Order: sequence, then C-alpha cells, then structure tokens
Amino acid sequence: MRNNSVSIFSGAFLVLSSSLATTSLSQDSDSIGVPEIDIIGTTPMLGTGVAVDDVPMKVQSFSPNEFQTGRPLDLPALLSTKMGSVATVDVQNNPFQKNVSYRGFNASPLLGEPQGIAVYQNGVRINEPFGDVMQWDLIPEVAIHQGELISSNPVFGLNALGGAIALRLKNGFMYDGVGAEGYGGYFGRGGSQMELGTSTENAALYFAFDRQHDDSWRNHERSDVERAYVNVAYRHDNFDLELDFVRAVNDLRGNGLTPVELLESNRRAVFTWPDVTKNDLLATTLSGNYFLNDSVSIQANTYLRRMFRKTLNGDEVDAEACEFDDSSGTNVNADVAYSGANGGAIINAVAPIAAIDANNGINSDGGGRVNFLCEEEESEDNKISLLIRQDGQPITEFAKTYAAANTSSTMSKGWGFGLQTTIENSLVSFDNQLVIGATADYALTKFHNESFLATLTEDRTILEPDFPFINFAELELEFDSDAVDEAEFEVGEVGPTRLQTHNRYYGLYATDTFYPNENLTVTVGARFNIARIVLSDEFQTQISVPRRGELNGSHRFSRINPSAGFTYDIKNTDTTLFVNYAEANRAPSPVELSCADPAVPCRVPNAFTADPPLKQVVSRGAEIGMRGHVDKDRLGGITPLDWSLSGFASQNRNDIIFVSAGVGLGSGYFQNVGDTRRVGAEMRLTGRILKINWDANYNFLESTFQNAFLATSENHPSANDKQIAVERGDEIPGTPQHIIKLGLNHEPLRDWLIGLDLVSQTGVYARGDEGNILDRTSGHTVVNLHSNYSVNEDVDLFVLVDNVFDTKYETFAQLGETGNEVPITELPLGISNPNFRSPGQPFAAFMGLRIRLN
Repeated sequence: MRNNSVSIFSGAFLVLSSSLATTSLSQDSDSIGVPEIDIIGTTPMLGTGVAVDDVPMKVQSFSPNEFQTGRPLDLPALLSTKMGSVATVDVQNNPFQKNVSYRGFNASPLLGEPQGIAVYQNGVRINEPFGDVMQWDLIPEVAIHQGELISSNPVFGLNALGGAIALRLKNGFMYDGVGAEGYGGYFGRGGSQMELGTSTENAALYFAFDRQHDDSWRNHERSDVERAYVNVAYRHDNFDLELDFVRAVNDLRGNGLTPVELLESNRRAVFTWPDVTKNDLLATTLSGNYFLNDSVSIQANTYLRRMFRKTLNGDEVDAEACEFDDSSGTNVNADVAYSGANGGAIINAVAPIAAIDANNGINSDGGGRVNFLCEEEESEDNKISLLIRQDGQPITEFAKTYAAANTSSTMSKGWGFGLQTTIENSLVSFDNQLVIGATADYALTKFHNESFLATLTEDRTILEPDFPFINFAELELEFDSDAVDEAEFEVGEVGPTRLQTHNRYYGLYATDTFYPNENLTVTVGARFNIARIVLSDEFQTQISVPRRGELNGSHRFSRINPSAGFTYDIKNTDTTLFVNYAEANRAPSPVELSCADPAVPCRVPNAFTADPPLKQVVSRGAEIGMRGHVDKDRLGGITPLDWSLSGFASQNRNDIIFVSAGVGLGSGYFQNVGDTRRVGAEMRLTGRILKINWDANYNFLESTFQNAFLATSENHPSANDKQIAVERGDEIPGTPQHIIKLGLNHEPLRDWLIGLDLVSQTGVYARGDEGNILDRTSGHTVVNLHSNYSVNEDVDLFVLVDNVFDTKYETFAQLGETGNEVPITELPLGISNPNFRSPGQPFAAFMGLRIRLN
C-alpha cells in the first residue's frame, strides 16, 4: 500500500501518454534530434547559453549517453566515475544516500554534513530548505537530458561555495518515442524504468517512471524507490512554456558506520539498526522563455515543492538501573518532592521513592523491588540522574540492555519564483551578452522528534513495536547525609523537539560576457544574496520543565559576491587559457542554527537543543587553467588528444563543521572553526587508440584548517579533558588527497562495446580526529567492468560488474564510543578500537535489457 499513490499516478499517465504516442507516431512526424553541442547555461535559469570555450572556469558536462556507455546505476555513481575532482562517500552504505564531494565541498542527503554545492533541476534549486541537504533519491534520473558540473560561480546563489550541478530534464521535443529498461543482479538489486515522449509542431508530452529495489549487501538495509516525472511543453515562434511534475515515494534503509573490529569479523554486519528514512515528494515547476526580438529574451519560472520525511533510528542509549553508592552502607531516606523557583510544584514524580539502598538501587515504598532507570554517567558517588517520562513519572526498569528509538518527521513546503532577462547586443562595438536576474525562495518547515526507550536485542535492534516510554527528561538528585540536597530537573540530551522554521532567500544577479576581439572573452558578474531565517520553538509539555537552551531565534545574512574572469584562445594551437576569481557565501541552515551550543550537544538528525548565533560562510576562490585539442597526426598518428589542466584555491572564512561531542555517533554541535582552505590541481586527458576510447582524470586536493582551535572529541584516545588540539594546516577529515580515474571503451565488434572504469584514491582522516593524530584509512583502487550489445536498432543487452577484484575498502571513518554498553556477540569483550567505518560494496554483477522504439 505504501507505493499506491505513485503507481496509480504513473498508470494513469501511461494510458494517456500511450494514446498520444500512438497518434503522434501514426502521423510519421520526424523526431526532433538533439545534436551534440558545446553550449552551456551559466545562470540558474534555463535560457541562452554560452560556448563552453568562452567560460572562464572548469565545466564538465554529461548526458544520457554516459549512462548507456558506462552503465552506472545512479547519478552519484556516474559523477564518481566520470567527473574530475568528484568523490562519493557511502556513509549510510545505501546507493540512494551517497555523499557527493567536489573539490572538498559536499552535496549530501545527511543532516550534519557541511553543504557546499548548489543543485538545480530545470532552473530550480532543489537543496532541501531545512539543512541544505541534497536528496539524490528524489531526482528522476531516467528523465535527465543533460547536466553540467560547474566550479564556483556566485550567480548560482547560496551554497555554491564549491560549485553547482545544473540538471536539464527531458521534454517531448527532446525525446520522441517509447523506451523501457529492466535490470537485476547481486544483493537483490534490480529495477525497471520506462519513458515516453511525443510531440506535434507546437506541443509535446513526456512521461517517465522508474522503480528500484535493493536488498543491500549489508544486513537489514532493504530500500525501495519509486519516481515519476511528467512534462508538458508548448512552443511557438518566439515563446516556450513548460509545466512539469515530480512525484517520489521512497523507503530507504542505511545503517551507516560500524566498529572496525566488527567489520574485521563480518563485513556485512551493522552496529545498531534500523535506520529508516521515508521520503515523499510532490513538486511542480512552470517555466517560460519569451523572445522579444532577436537580441532580447525573458526567462521566468515558479515552483512549489512539498516534502515529507520520516525517520526511525535505533541507537544506543545511556540507561541502567539506578544505584547509589553510599560509603556507610546504610539505607538513606529521601523526600524528593520539591518546588520550583516560582513556588509551584514542578514535580512529585518520584514520590513513590522512599529509600535508596546501597546494594540494590532504588526500592519502592512498599518494600517490593521497583527499580527505576537512571542515566549511565560518570558522576560523584552521591548523585543519580533519573529518567522521566512525559507525564512526569520515573521510568521503571524493564530490560537488561536499553536502546533509543529515535523518530523524526520533517514537513517542508517550498515555493518561489525567478525572473531573468538575456540581452545579446553590441557594447562599444563589441559582441556582448548581458544576463540580469532575480530570485525569491520561501520555505516553511515543521520538524518534530521524539526519543523512546526500548529494549536492545542481542542482534542490536529495538524490540518494542509501540515504544511506551518517552525518554523525556532527567531528574538529577544530589544527596547530603540522609536527605536530598539538590534536585535539578530538565529536558534530556535527546528530549523531544517541536521546531518550526521560516526561510526567506532573495537574490539579485547579473553576469556579462563580452568579446573585445576574436581571441579574448571577458566575463564579469555579481550576486546580492539576502537570507532571513526565523526559528520558533513549539515545544510544549504536560509539566513545567526547564529546557537546555532556547530554539527561538531570528537571523539575517546578506552579502554581495563578485566574480571576474577571461578566456584567451592562443592562435594556431587549439588551446584556450582561462582565469577566474569568484566569491560565494552560505548562510547557516536552520538545522545548524538549532544545534550550535557546545554546552548542549544534540543528536543529528534527531534532536536540537540551543540556538546561539553562527556566522555565514564566505568563500573566496581563484582558478587558472588551459584546455585544448591536439590532432592525431601531430602525435605520430597514435591518438587525437583533448586535454585540460587547471589549478584552484579557495579560502572559506568562518567555515562551519559538525564537531563530535557526545557518546553517540551522531552527537555533537555545529561550530564556526575560522578559516579553511582548499588548494588543488586537476588534469584530464581523452583520446582514441585504434578502437579504444580512453579518458583519464587526476586530481590533487589539500583541504586544511587555517586556524588553531580545540575540538571536542570525547572518544579520541589522545583527548585531554575530552578535547584535542587542531593546528593550522591539519587536514579536514573525510577528504582524499589524490584521486585517479581511468576509463576505457573498446568495440571488438560493430554492435558490441566493452569497457572498464578504474577509480583509485588515498585514505582519509576520521571525523573526530580533526587534529590528524591517528592514521588515515587505507587507500584503495576499485575496477568496474561494463558491456553493451545491440541486438538490433531497438534492443540492447548490458552487463555491469562492480568491484571486479572484490577489493575491501572504506570510504569514511568516525570515532565512536568504546566499551561493552552495546553487547556484540562477535566481540564478547566489547569495542576497544574507537574507529567506526563505512565499508565499500564488494563484488557485484548486474544484467539488463533496454528497448527503444522511435
């Protein structure tokens, strides 16, 4: 029943689309071909583009042909294997929840990751408003017509610190016909997709639907994805109009990091589970392009996005039967009812408690054993912290080992519009293209979470289906002699959250490209960003309870970001030189503003606790490079060569990172850590030798902190008072320094293509080891094979083999809690190594069939 809405939606459009397609095909209308072009969009909205050789920055393009020849199963996999300076990180070990990193900046679906890449779909920014996260599973990948990965350009607005990904989805003018595809293979992963496009002279309809399933190579990580996309387009002599709809209903499970000692005994094992994410998206965009005359056009769009996200996460929790170690060994009577500062009774929750026994913990007044639960912590002998339910009553002991069932729900509604004009006219007798635009984006988000106490089973999952006890608050009692000396009552670290946020983002931008002569192109631009974020704490309870920190807040950020660059064609060499300087900014997201107090760490993404101010991140970057072509005869007849070489540097001021602080893997807070720097170099070569097409990418990246500071790292073996020193020049965890990519495609027969993709990268430091004290993870090399055989013009068979040599590797690491609080059958002595890692996928093979009818 979960996917009925998408299935009904897709079925209805399939009937309608098939009818229209039959009519269109019966008319024998010529399909509209889309030739390979070197024009790209340099602004967020779809309009007149610029020749790629005239763009003074690194630009990488990809199209559906990349999916057909390289056979990656998803967009992040394509970016990882084919795009320079791109790495993917499988923090969740789920193919639909990958982190994509470009030049050290992230586009991630996970709250807590510092986001630094703006992603656009048909001219609309699709980073989610609550945390600027990027939900890759919501993109209808089958409908992608073309995409560009562009290095830092302020015109793309907030969050484009490292760059932007701009996706153009298909319409019926671009795709005319019917196509279907299905595949299946290892670990229960398989899927099917279909697309249909039809057009007349002025109108077109396109529909696409896909369904994906993955049982996962790791335990307890089944996922299901369903996505549908519809585009209705109309065009006239001087007017284009498109209306599109996206519907996605996805059920994802990714259990993330595992103790390295557990991975050594079982690579499939997970630590605690489940970790469930359910995404439900409905989005629509209306866009138009109107040509006033041959030199002036106007582009406009408006959109509406509604997203529901629910999560359930099983995690460890510090809970045990209360015990009071009294040195005298005698019973201690305690009256723990007390009043608040205003004289009103705050709580009589522990009135049943009459005695605290040195050997047996807390007993009931009637003499029967009724042990209550306390937070397990290192404290003085005369203190205990009772765990309190939402109704104010203490929680009675009910299990041997306890877990936290963390639940959250996020409802986001986003809407906005954009307006842009493109003027192509002479400027002082020079050819010139001027683009001026404005955008307004609004979002309302309601975030709720609760953390329930549950039983932790022997296989490290949660038992109770109804979760009767809410881990709501803590009552800390300090005893003096035979009475309670102090009592402090407050919401616990994982207490409930009711948060409402309002985002208002405004942008005004302009970019001008002019041509002083046939060899020189100059581009200048700027964007003015305003971000207004308001947080409202809607937390209410049956009892008066203090809260750690306040969530209410109103924040405003603004900045003008300039850019300037040029390209120069060196005569008679087929070589272009490009130089660019750009600034960009990122406003702290609501999730970061809600979890920024070192004294009150939160558990991302499940709870937020305090709202001190964070500063916006400002990036200043420069890029210089050359690109060109060498004919085959100039290389001894061996191969033609397309090449590019570039270097880049960017400095982030007031960079924000998530600092690990608590005992849980997701516990910590967001912090401005001063300046960070990313310096690197890239090289790309492509050619053809005999019947082998080849491409090679190399990139070097050094991401470092530029200010010394103390980072909280409770689980670090070298921590002093739970902190480690970070020096200037220490590397930012999670970023590989070197990446090499090699692609080979060979055609032994006319209709048969076989290929190889190799990705090799160095290891990374663990999060929580910002001081680079421990060793990196091991570097690794992964080889993938693919093959495509065309049975005829309409039918293709394909095979994909991932990780041919079954390389064992990890893509991410984080420090976690040691000990035996979480019983692990495979580790009877508990966890001694604080390294938790996310393993990479082992050997896997898939086979599929693709059919296309024009």
